[in-house]
Amino acid sequence: MEQIFAEVRKRVESEREQVGKTAESERGKFNIKTALNQNEDGDARIFVALNRGRLVYDHAAGCWYEWAGHHWRLDEKEMALAGVAEVAEAYLVDFKCYAWARAGAEKVGNTKGADAAKAMENALAKRVRELQTVARKQNVLHLARAGENGLGITGTEWDASPWALGCKNGVIKS
Repeated sequence: MEQIFAEVRKRVESEREQVGKTAESERGKFNIKTALNQNEDGDARIFVALNRGRLVYDHAAGCWYEWAGHHWRLDEKEMALAGVAEVAEAYLVDFKCYAWARAGAEKVGNTKGADAAKAMENALAKRVRELQTVARKQNVLHLARAGENGLGITGTEWDASPWALGCKNGVIKS
């Protein structure tokens, strides 16, 4: 029986370590706590960080485009809207970290630490639920395309190299 408990403890520690590594790699792109406090602006900043180079909004055309390897393709399947789910996933990574932190604090009798972790868990869970509504997703997309650091372009950027010929499998330059 003791061997089973030892194996379970080993597995729990392994999973805790893996969650921590995942959270650290995600945190390099943005600060979840700051984004949480900034509300929809913070959500939009996460969206921009996750999608720069993958999505762009053309203000002249009024639509989103997605990078298709060699060219920008009109976003006919609303991949930008669906991409807001990645923002919720980023919050979930931290949610898991706080859940582990709470469990660890409870294990050693640190009620203050457990309560703080539980409060963050609740705030993160609430944000994830909010990001699952169409209205919140649309607000995030609106903010993500606005301003100098957003994903929006004026439309004049498309033909920056007029002597380059776009082809299905690449670009021919003269």
